[in-house]
Amino acid sequence: MSRPGFFRVAVAGALTLSLAACGGAATPTPALTPVPTAAATPTAAPTPAPTPAAADVAKEFLTRLVAARTGIMAISGTITVDTVEVPISGTITISGLDSQSSMTLETPGASQTQESIRVGTQQWNRSAGGPWVLNPKPNDRAKSLSAFLQTLTSLEDRGTAPKGGRQLHRLVPPASVTISAEALGFNNPGVQDAKVSMEFWAEDDGTPAAWSFDVAWNQASGTATVPARLVMDFDLAGLGKPATVAAPEDAWERFVSERFAYSMAHPADWTVNEAEGQDSYLVDGTPYVTVSPSSLPGYTLERYAQELLALYEEQLGATPETTEEIALGGQPARFFTYHFKNDQGVEVYLADAITVRGDAAWEVFLTEQAGSEADDTPVFAAMLSTFAFTN
Repeated sequence: MSRPGFFRVAVAGALTLSLAACGGAATPTPALTPVPTAAATPTAAPTPAPTPAAADVAKEFLTRLVAARTGIMAISGTITVDTVEVPISGTITISGLDSQSSMTLETPGASQTQESIRVGTQQWNRSAGGPWVLNPKPNDRAKSLSAFLQTLTSLEDRGTAPKGGRQLHRLVPPASVTISAEALGFNNPGVQDAKVSMEFWAEDDGTPAAWSFDVAWNQASGTATVPARLVMDFDLAGLGKPATVAAPEDAWERFVSERFAYSMAHPADWTVNEAEGQDSYLVDGTPYVTVSPSSLPGYTLERYAQELLALYEEQLGATPETTEEIALGGQPARFFTYHFKNDQGVEVYLADAITVRGDAAWEVFLTEQAGSEADDTPVFAAMLSTFAFTN
């Protein structure tokens, strides 16, 4: 009861007591004709406000996820191959059917970054900040994450659970719904028996929070296979944010050799000549880079290097000025540089990368007139970084 009402009641009671004390016995006070008291109007009971219906978290989440046309999402997780585990991080940007992704593996002693852009029917890739390379065989859109989402019609809310420091709803697809590893980019021949599980996470009102993946497979490593696993989260907080994706400028093209079972990228204005026993990469009709495989059963990289160095010293009169251990197509390799004079007395620069894989020895080398090494060696190194075996 409020204080003003309380004081009014107290005053009325005091007046009644005063009137009773002042009444005399000699002169009786005539009885008062009672005045009918109006019946009190009953106070209507307040109408309770309706309790809001609990949100269908799974339905609201799926509606928002499928409807989103743009977004910038962070990626985090770990990848384990055999007993080695490394963290991964990155971003994925979507704009309609176009997308751009960047993924970094924090390998011991170094990091590896892979990037991809998809615009329309074209796809480009690059590694370690190298050149963007047009992919001659872009990923099948029918096996993409976007295509998968279009087939997803329902999710089951398994209740709330802690996720990333928050209490979120855990949403899972029906048991009949599966997703291929290829939708996550697992299209390497070395990936075997891949199995993908996933779940979604949402706020109480259905706001998308995260998309989690757990992928297990066997990774081919030489003649053996080792177990591998990827655990990864997409942070969906950026879903719906404005974003644009554009084709890269100055993209390179990738040449794929069916006869030698390798591929390598080159600047778009270069051409490739498939000659006897080798491929030559030409600038304005002049060969600069050559790929030359040889059948040498039983050879090791050390033996091949020793014999090649001896041959060049005999034929060119040159020994390596620099020697470096590198990787070529995922194989251990050696990289040598030379200067020598040819039969016309012109000083020539030679940069030579060699490796051995199976029964084949590979030599990928740059030859040019000396004087442009500072400009051309980085281009050659970028080409080598795109070299890949296709069998």
